Amino acid sequence: MADLLVEPTRERERRARILRSGTIRVDGVTRKAIIRDVSADGALVQSDIELREGDSVELRIKDAQAMLCEVRWVRDNRAGVQFVRKIGVGTGVDALAASHSERQAQSFTMWRD
Repeated sequence: MADLLVEPTRERERRARILRSGTIRVDGVTRKAIIRDVSADGALVQSDIELREGDSVELRIKDAQAMLCEVRWVRDNRAGVQFVRKIGVGTGVDALAASHSERQAQSFTMWRD
């Protein structure tokens, strides 16, 4: 019987599903972006900017500090980016998710009233 080569699986970081506006900058060009999810390692970004796997980009979510990232994959107008430095889960991912949930609740309250 042939030996099977089994690749170790990498455990994914916890992701927060968000819809936040921001910007993405590559090669001196800045475009609007929608950040669809975020983890301590990276984010799912949607934008009309042309990205290639391996590009170094600067991602800014709303008024937060810009984060340096590397594009890991691209499909249509979406890309997965990996942060050069992980963001703290307690301060980064949870804060982004909480602010998103608060805005959703406020929108619902405004719509319901």
